[in-house]
Amino acid sequence: MFEEQWPFLRSLMNAVDAFLDANSDAQRLPRALGNAPMCIGGAVGERRMVTFMQWKVQRPLAAFHELEADRKQSAEAWLQRVRGLEHMQHIPRHWLKRIVTGPLGEELKPMVTRGLPTVVTTSRL
Repeated sequence: MFEEQWPFLRSLMNAVDAFLDANSDAQRLPRALGNAPMCIGGAVGERRMVTFMQWKVQRPLAAFHELEADRKQSAEAWLQRVRGLEHMQHIPRHWLKRIVTGPLGEELKPMVTRGLPTVVTTSRL
């Protein structure tokens, strides 16, 4: 999973950072920021960079970075075994918050934060 999915997710996080760096007054993010290359099981293609994916991936990133030393050491050992440690060490410059706008609507907005945001460990997703 880490070797195939995370390079794409890193491209997405870089695209979100670039968009918000270039649009510092943006109140919301577009649903997608173009396409990026991906590889699954040796098959190469492109996938749409849907910004909602960053909201989903930033939650385990923040939780990992907030671990206390003993738990972080254990998590790092496991991540090393599954080739995910390098990927989990990335910290995006811009974090997103999800705003539900109605029964079928939602949007992503940039968070104003320094460092890692506080992790919400419960989710309805």
